[in-house]
Amino acid sequence: MFCQDNRDKEQFLAEVLENLVDEAEFRTPLQRMGCAFGMATLALQIWKDPEKRTETVALLRTRASRIGGRLARVRSQT
Repeated sequence: MFCQDNRDKEQFLAEVLENLVDEAEFRTPLQRMGCAFGMATLALQIWKDPEKRTETVALLRTRASRIGGRLARVRSQT
């Protein structure tokens, strides 16, 4: 019951976010900080706007690249 409730809330928030990313107040911090991979993945599954989906994929790739770089540096230090 609680898991389904959480999934429903996350889906609702992802749907709302699709509209909010058009507003600079939300878009700027989202581009700067990103969002959780889980939320981004959910957005890719349910967002209707192909341009927003493409932008989300680009943001995820950038973030994954940064994380990969950090992991490589940590690995080289051990």
